Amino acid sequence: MSTLITNDFLSDLHQKKQNAIDALDFETAEYYYNEIQNQITQRAQAQIEEIDHETMVELSKIQKNHRDVLEDLAEEKRKSDARLYSKFQVLFQETQDDQIHQLMDLEKERGLTLLEESEREIPEQIELLNTAKKEAMLSHFAKAKELRQQARDVGEEELERRRKEVEEHFEELKIQMLQQHKDEMDQISDLHEEESKQLKEKSDHDLNEAKRKLKEAVDLLKDRATVRCQAVTANELTKKAAIDSLMAKINDSMKEYNLMPTVEPKLTKSEQMRLTTLCPTRAAMNRVESTPEDIVRRAEAATAKGTTCRTGLRPPSHSSTGLISRAYTATIGKR
Repeated sequence: MSTLITNDFLSDLHQKKQNAIDALDFETAEYYYNEIQNQITQRAQAQIEEIDHETMVELSKIQKNHRDVLEDLAEEKRKSDARLYSKFQVLFQETQDDQIHQLMDLEKERGLTLLEESEREIPEQIELLNTAKKEAMLSHFAKAKELRQQARDVGEEELERRRKEVEEHFEELKIQMLQQHKDEMDQISDLHEEESKQLKEKSDHDLNEAKRKLKEAVDLLKDRATVRCQAVTANELTKKAAIDSLMAKINDSMKEYNLMPTVEPKLTKSEQMRLTTLCPTRAAMNRVESTPEDIVRRAEAATAKGTTCRTGLRPPSHSSTGLISRAYTATIGKR
């Protein structure tokens, strides 16, 4: 309506100017000419201000939309990180629990094997003891005592040999098992790092895509504003000044927008605490009680409270040497 009124008003001024020219009243015609130019300038200025206002309003909408996208991406990343953390936390814990049970079973088997070896007969010792009995029956007690001592010595040597053999065998098995466990944890860590890398790459791609779309929207806004300014009824200098001024405003607004703080995910209290606790990466795994030595100690401690898988006998809580000594004493009697 305002444009129509302005057009009608300008038409009236043009008509009055023409009438003055026809009447040879050039002074009046000049007055109307200057008035027409003033109206055109005011109209152009109003149009430029309207373009300026509408463009900056649209720019604010573009910036808000981009900010909303960043917040959505931050929330999506938070959820993805949480899912990844939960996945590998469970995998890490289940694997560690399984490894502890494997070591517990191995420790139980070691204790049972030591017990069985200590109770297994020693043929040479039995033969010496039988001979000692025969000598005693013949009242050759000195000889019988000598043979009994030989039997004890043979028994001790054989039991010690068996103990060392069992210990060496299970130590080798434990070393192999611990290496296997380390390989398993390394695989989990490598997989976690790979999936973390993929998530980061996706997040970076999404952020770059949002940045690209923001630039496209701003460039398109500039192009539309430039076209609208060029369509204004004004001289080229006025239009150029209007375009330059508006472009400067847009650029200044974008500089200020780009200085805004980075959008960070809104973490819950539990998620904030989680950042300072166990995270299933190789570095974090090394910080918790998950070294081979720690796992072995935990397995041995658990084994001392359990029972053997094959006989139900409680495994030895003392050293294997002490176990064999007791078994030896029970076999051939006290000195």
